[in-house]
Amino acid sequence: MQSFTETLDHIIYNGENYKLTVGNSLSFILVLFLFLWSIRLVYKRLLPRFFNIYDVNFQSRIKIKRNAFIILVLSFLVATMWSLHVDNTFYTSDFITIKLTGILQGFWVVKVAQVLDALISKIVISNYKQKDTRETVTGIQEPEKSGTNTVQWLVYVVVAFFLVNAFQIDQPLISTKGFELKISGILTVLIIMLLARLFAWFLTQIILYSYYKRKKIDKGSQFAANQLLSYVIYVLSFFIALNFIDVKMNLVFGGAAALLVGVGLGLQQTFNDFFSGIILLFERSIDIGDVIDINGLIGTVRKIGLRTSIIETRDNITVIVPNSKLVVDNVINWSHTEKVARFEIKLQVAFDSDTDMVKKILLEVVMQHALVESTPEPFVRFIEFSTYSLEFHLLFWSKDLLNIADIKSDLRFELNKELKNNNIIIPFPQQTITIIRVC
Repeated sequence: MQSFTETLDHIIYNGENYKLTVGNSLSFILVLFLFLWSIRLVYKRLLPRFFNIYDVNFQSRIKIKRNAFIILVLSFLVATMWSLHVDNTFYTSDFITIKLTGILQGFWVVKVAQVLDALISKIVISNYKQKDTRETVTGIQEPEKSGTNTVQWLVYVVVAFFLVNAFQIDQPLISTKGFELKISGILTVLIIMLLARLFAWFLTQIILYSYYKRKKIDKGSQFAANQLLSYVIYVLSFFIALNFIDVKMNLVFGGAAALLVGVGLGLQQTFNDFFSGIILLFERSIDIGDVIDINGLIGTVRKIGLRTSIIETRDNITVIVPNSKLVVDNVINWSHTEKVARFEIKLQVAFDSDTDMVKKILLEVVMQHALVESTPEPFVRFIEFSTYSLEFHLLFWSKDLLNIADIKSDLRFELNKELKNNNIIIPFPQQTITIIRVC
C-alpha cells in the first residue's frame, strides 16, 4: 500500500518537458477554491462595507472593483503557476532575470499599489475631516494633503522595492571595502523615512489632536510639541535607516564632526538661526498666531521653523524672518500675555474748548465702535497745557491687534465729525511775524 507522500508524488501526466503529479493537481484545486472564495468575500462583503463607511462615489467604486478583480486574477495565475510548477524564463543575464511569474508579480504589485493608494488615502482623508479644520495645527506641517501625499509616495516606493526583487535586479551601486550599497538599500532608506513622516503626521494630526482638544491646549503649544516630536522621529528614523544599510555609526559621527568644524566656520549665521529656532520652540516666547512688532514690521506669526519663521503682515504679504532676529532683537509681542491690548489716540483742542464736552465726545465715540472692548473701560487723560492747545489722550482696549490702525482711523473720522458738530476747534501752530520797516 502506498504512503500519502507517494500518492501525492504519483505522476498523472508525463510529457516531454513537464510532469503533473497528484499533489500539483490538489494544489491547483485548492488555489481555484481560494480564488472563488476570495471573489465572493471581496465583492459581497469587504468592498460594499468599505464603500458605505467612507461614502465612496460611483466612479471610484467602479475603479476599485476593476483593480480588485485584476489583482485577484493575477494572484490566481501566479499561485497556479507555483502550484503546478510552471514557469518560463524570457531573458537572463548577470544583471537581470525576467520570468513569466516575475512579470505577473510586477503587474500584481502595481495594481495592489493603486488600490492601496485609493483605499488608504480615502481612510486618511475621512479620519482627518472628522476634525474641526478651523482648529487644525499643521505641525509638519501639511494638513490632509501632506498625509495623502506621503501615503502615495510610500506605496509606490514599496512597489519599486518589490519589482527590484521580482526581476532580480538588486545590483550594488557602490562597493568599497567593508561596505556595499544596493538598489534595495536605497529603497529601504526611503521606505523608513516615509514611514517616519507618515507616523509623525498621524501622531500629531490624528492621535494627539483629541488630547489637545480635551485639555484645551492653545495652538502655539500644539505647534511647538508637534514640531519637536517630528524632529525626534526624523532623527531616530535616520539612524535606523543607516543601520539597515550597514553604515558604521562611528564613521558617521567622525565624518559629521569633521564636517561641522569646516562648515560651521562658513555658516555661523545659519547655525545661529538653527539654535534660535530650537530656543523659540522650547521657550515659547513667540507662538503661532501671535501678533508681533519687530523693528516696525507688524504681522501674525504663521510658522516657526528650525531656521526661519514666516510672518504675515497686515497687507497679506509673507515675510521670511531669520529666527535669530526674533531671539536677539527687541520684539513687541502683542499676544504674549493676553489677547487684548491698550492703545491710544492723541488729540489737541483750542484753549477755549469745554474740557468736559471734549471728554464726553471722546468716550461716546470710542464706545460706539464694535471692536473696542467695554472691559476694561476706555478713559481720557488730560495731559497738559501745551504752547498752543490743550492735549488729551484717549485710551482704549481692543482684541483686533493686527487691524488696530484701521480702528484708530475709524475713530479719528468720527471724532473729527463730532468735534466740528460741537464747534470744538483743533488748532494748528501759529506764529506772528512783525515786520518793522526802517526808513
